[in-house]
Amino acid sequence: MFIRSLFFFLTVLFALYLYISALNPAEVRFQFYPEAFIDTSLSILVMSSFFLGGLLIALLYAVRDLKRAVGEKGQRKREREVWERLHRAAEAALRGRFSEAERHLRKALKLAPTRPLLHLKLAEVYEAQGRWDKALEVLQGAKGLEEAELEALAMEARVLMRAGRQEEAVRVLEELLGLDPQNLEGLKALRDLKMQRGEWPQAVELQERLLKLSPEENGELLLGMRYERAKMWARGEDHREALKELKRLAKEAPSFVPPQVLWGDLLVRKGKEKAALRVWQRAWEGTRDPIFLERLEEAYLSRGDPRGIVHIYLEALTDASDQPVFALFYARLCLRLGMLDEALSKLEEQETSLAHHPAFYYLKAEIHMQREEEREALECYRKGLELEGKDLIPYRCKACGHQERRWLDRCPSCGRWGTFKVCTLRREEPTTTEVPVEA
Repeated sequence: MFIRSLFFFLTVLFALYLYISALNPAEVRFQFYPEAFIDTSLSILVMSSFFLGGLLIALLYAVRDLKRAVGEKGQRKREREVWERLHRAAEAALRGRFSEAERHLRKALKLAPTRPLLHLKLAEVYEAQGRWDKALEVLQGAKGLEEAELEALAMEARVLMRAGRQEEAVRVLEELLGLDPQNLEGLKALRDLKMQRGEWPQAVELQERLLKLSPEENGELLLGMRYERAKMWARGEDHREALKELKRLAKEAPSFVPPQVLWGDLLVRKGKEKAALRVWQRAWEGTRDPIFLERLEEAYLSRGDPRGIVHIYLEALTDASDQPVFALFYARLCLRLGMLDEALSKLEEQETSLAHHPAFYYLKAEIHMQREEEREALECYRKGLELEGKDLIPYRCKACGHQERRWLDRCPSCGRWGTFKVCTLRREEPTTTEVPVEA
């Protein structure tokens, strides 16, 4: 192809020479210095000029290509060194040699100061060392690079949260979401931060946005967050909104225990004991969770109506004979009412099932003490102390095993809602909604 192109070019050049020579047969004088000149034909002069012009252009292109080749070679060399430095920095960071990693990344940044990855990696090295201010300084430089702005903002928020500067972290995350409203990681981070700060209305709003953008997102988490929002309203003056939300939660998730407990508690605070009894009675019938027995017991006794709760306990013992823990609750009630013989009789009926439960022995000890049977009481206390636990009827989180003296709506250890159950002798199948928390 090149030979044909060259042949065509020379042919055209020769034809042009013949054409100009035919039209201009006379010679011309070409003076190239004050006393230097040559006599030549016009056609040769034109063709020489044409040839020299082409040669000059070819030389210019050759110089340009050479310069480009040298630049590309240098760029490839710098690129190899940058990636080599980056690789060495990664290895050093994995081995905990952060000073070495920092040195490699600093040298790489001198070679490629506009490379976003280098800024972010250097910030990660400072973050791993807990040098928050240095990490933030590097990220400020990365934010000026268009390709890295969003990732730099996300990392800046993370560093600020780790440094305990939550107010600044909120501001940065809001800036990130202003640039990219559908950024899932930013929404999750801001939601988690709002949860940590107890700002539940904003946390609920963010979780709802997440669910719209990502339907596979944890929908059950929203139940717990809505419950916390209702509890916040209940602690304040907005009892009406709290009651509305608790009713909605009880309807949407009838097996989710905490809203129904709080619903009754709030009604009691408002002086509506009968309404609270109805709420807890329905919740007990729907979930069979012992916490409602405790609430009903306190409510009936405060009204001076022990027969109501005794009737509920007897029904529970009849309907759930395979749940010996109800016998413990009933025996405790009988002890409070002074029905010592009934309490002891009910415990002895379940002795086979409860013999390894410390609460069984503590209740028997209390009964013997009130009957002034000190020897029997001391023996029961001794047996109870030999077993794990010291509370009469402790509650344990089914998710992580954390134990508390009383029922809690949310586990302080794992952060899940609705997981506290009465400690029993056998593993129970889940019967109520357990709402997880994001890590």
